Amino acid sequence: YDAAKPNAKIQFAPEVYNEAIVVRKPGLVFEPIEKSLDVTVRQECKPCFIIDIGPEDTCTINNLKLMLTGPNKELDMKAYQENVEFDMHGSDEVIREFYIKETMYCIVMVKNGILKMNNCILSLDGCTRETHRKVPCIVSNPNSSIEVFHCNFKGDTLQNSFTAGILSLKSDTTIYECSFAHFNAGAIMVDCKPENNVVISENIIMSCQTAGIFVQGVASVPQIQGNKIRFCRCSAIITTLNVDAYIVQNEIQICQIGVEIRNNKSKLFDNQITKSHTYGMKIIGDNNKTLSRPLIWRNRIEQCAHDGII
Repeated sequence: YDAAKPNAKIQFAPEVYNEAIVVRKPGLVFEPIEKSLDVTVRQECKPCFIIDIGPEDTCTINNLKLMLTGPNKELDMKAYQENVEFDMHGSDEVIREFYIKETMYCIVMVKNGILKMNNCILSLDGCTRETHRKVPCIVSNPNSSIEVFHCNFKGDTLQNSFTAGILSLKSDTTIYECSFAHFNAGAIMVDCKPENNVVISENIIMSCQTAGIFVQGVASVPQIQGNKIRFCRCSAIITTLNVDAYIVQNEIQICQIGVEIRNNKSKLFDNQITKSHTYGMKIIGDNNKTLSRPLIWRNRIEQCAHDGII
């Protein structure tokens, strides 16, 4: 790929590649020779892909399997620290605890430019807990953009480590028809600005902690629509201070809390929430500097252990 010209198509033969691919040329497309072939890019500590192109340039990744295993404890003792705990209740600290820097563990890091990802599998299964880090599959840095379609994200099921699906930081974000499972540090974690276009639509999120979808960012207007969120030991959807989200037509089943609204004016229409362990919706207004005034209309809330809306 170093010799490729801009806008070239780079095709992989079926194999396991232990490479860290740094993309600095615009328009590159990475995909298997044939769509049905099994191509895996695997790394221990470095991202499989680092995207560092112009702000209007694109990089496309199609039909690849990307894996991060984490460091080998016997070979790199400095990477480990025992008994580090992170917030798992979706507080104001959850984004800050990722400690964003170039050396952070992740599968794909978008520094600059637009990432388009289609039909990929991203796995953090087996990534060890003692790395004392939250490890996301994808990190989108400020002023970049990600468009993720039809991808499968899998967190750790072996070590109970703190993995996350997508971490979007002040960047345009579209996530459509993807699946997320087994993420202790949240499936989709977003910190956005008012001018960011954030659309989270038609995804399946299962068996996560901290939050299914977490959004912060004053005056931001994310759209959270048509997602199915199940079996999460946390709030399925959380919006924080002055986030004016559109939360529409989501199906939430057997989570700790269905939707949690904190000091904002989000709009909640036509959602179905069933069998929450505590509340269907939790509306918090404990900040005297703003109004907590969500618009809640035509939602169906059933069989919650405590209250439908509190």
